[in-house]
Amino acid sequence: MRREIFQKQKLIPAQLRTVADRRFGDAVALRNTGKNERANGEIYLAGYVLECMLKAMLLTKHPRLQFVSDPEKLSKADRRRWTLSRATHDLLAIVEELPDLRRRIQNLPPGEAMRFNASLDAICTSWTVHSRYSTHQETMTEAADFLARVTELRAWLR
Repeated sequence: MRREIFQKQKLIPAQLRTVADRRFGDAVALRNTGKNERANGEIYLAGYVLECMLKAMLLTKHPRLQFVSDPEKLSKADRRRWTLSRATHDLLAIVEELPDLRRRIQNLPPGEAMRFNASLDAICTSWTVHSRYSTHQETMTEAADFLARVTELRAWLR
């Protein structure tokens, strides 16, 4: 039995933001259990929220990539962007394709800019989809910190 939920889709920015909102709600629900055994799921989903938001930003910046049927026909730079938006989960590489994002952060008051850059870099360099397979168990304290960073970034990235 094949369910719609499992179908591969090419989402547009508004759909990616909707998915980000739903997974954020899921991460908060896991947080609200207070159970350490839910911490990994919370962290995984919180990172995925950021991934969806960054991909939405990338596709908004490069709208021609939203409906590409043959990425091989794209320029090398656009093929890289298409791959980042559709086929990979490398948050740092996506951020590197969004120089306007770093400029926006730099225009914030110095302390806020430092905090946002630190949070963005910490999440982008540590989170990977491979966490879903981890046998290591994080604590709710670690998960709460991770979700708090994502929450702040999410509000600012909207």
